Amino acid sequence: MNDNRKSPSGNTSLVLYNQSNGVCPICGRPLMYEKSGRKHKGFQAAHIYPNSPTKAEEELLKDEERLSLDVNHEANLVPLCLVCHGRFDKPRTVPEYRELVSVKKTLQKQAEERELWYEYNLESDIRQIIETLSNLEETDDECKSQFSYDVRKVDQKTDASLSNLTKQKIKTNVRYYFNEVRKTFAAVDSEKLNTANIIASQVKIYYLKQKQKKFSQQEIYDNCVKWIDAKTKHRSSDACEIIVSFFIQNCEVFDDNPK
Repeated sequence: MNDNRKSPSGNTSLVLYNQSNGVCPICGRPLMYEKSGRKHKGFQAAHIYPNSPTKAEEELLKDEERLSLDVNHEANLVPLCLVCHGRFDKPRTVPEYRELVSVKKTLQKQAEERELWYEYNLESDIRQIIETLSNLEETDDECKSQFSYDVRKVDQKTDASLSNLTKQKIKTNVRYYFNEVRKTFAAVDSEKLNTANIIASQVKIYYLKQKQKKFSQQEIYDNCVKWIDAKTKHRSSDACEIIVSFFIQNCEVFDDNPK
């Protein structure tokens, strides 16, 4: 039996490490450890589909999904701690193989999402809006009731991929903060014309790009919150959720038709 194993390059190892956020995607153990004041590699690049499968392994996995026909391609590699790698390889089982395929797909999608965060720009003026929302005092019942009748739009445009908890959060944010966000955008617009329209367009494009990549609504919502959070330098994740809820109600997100 020939062994086709190739040690991954330094760049590939770094990609794999970053893709898993520095922890074993199976057990959560850190992939680096410190000894004598230095960091040491504590993981191996595991082949999801074996690099030199035995006849038994070929038969076992013949009907299973493969992420790459090149066993040494990054798509077929995942960083595992030494314990999890040994357990995965011997003996190889279909349930564990499917689990690792699923793990790798998730890591790939998360990496793709992070690339999108930095690929798409967002006007810096959004920070002023986040700051304003972060400093809002509790809204009263009168403000709440002014818009409560219209949160039905959220139900009309969301699907089953969005969790009930997230949907309720969006509706609550719309009910309490939609008018406040709209007033804040208007205030920014009065100082810098068309800022609100530019930001709305940027959010719409970012949403459509994710939809093009077939992300679920839950993934799109979470990713939009993380994107705004990253662009505003982590000023307030709560305010970012309010902003995304505003754009869902305002039709930039989860709505492909022009307003």
